[in-house]
Amino acid sequence: MNRRSTLCVTRVMATALAVALACTVLACQLPGTILGSAAGATIDEILANPQRFAGHSVTAEGQVSRIVAGQVIALRGQASSQDVLAIVSGQSLRAVDSIDAGDMLRIVGAVRMLSRDELRQVEQQLGIALDEERLLGLAKQGPFIVARSVRK
Repeated sequence: MNRRSTLCVTRVMATALAVALACTVLACQLPGTILGSAAGATIDEILANPQRFAGHSVTAEGQVSRIVAGQVIALRGQASSQDVLAIVSGQSLRAVDSIDAGDMLRIVGAVRMLSRDELRQVEQQLGIALDEERLLGLAKQGPFIVARSVRK
């Protein structure tokens, strides 16, 4: 490869990197956007296609529809009447005390599919007790997020 070809390839790669960075920055500005492994997705998209996001770490912004329990927050998408549950523990749990329905939150965590086995794994990993029956009744077998971070 000659110097001119190398320079052309370098410019193309730099341009592609700049476009990718610009798209990421733009996505950060959109409410309801989920970033990370599922860049550009919304809470509504997770609800519509939960298997696509299961197992991926995401950053999500959403409006609190209700506080389900001390460790569980329900976040609503913009176009859906359904909620995504966020289970919060550790240092993030302190932030929950100051959260009310209607607040906009940014959470970081892993998307998982709700089942009794998944809830038991989360309880064991986080050292918390959840009302499994209530959560299973609220979200059926939809997605939930195990939140590592919660911010207003």
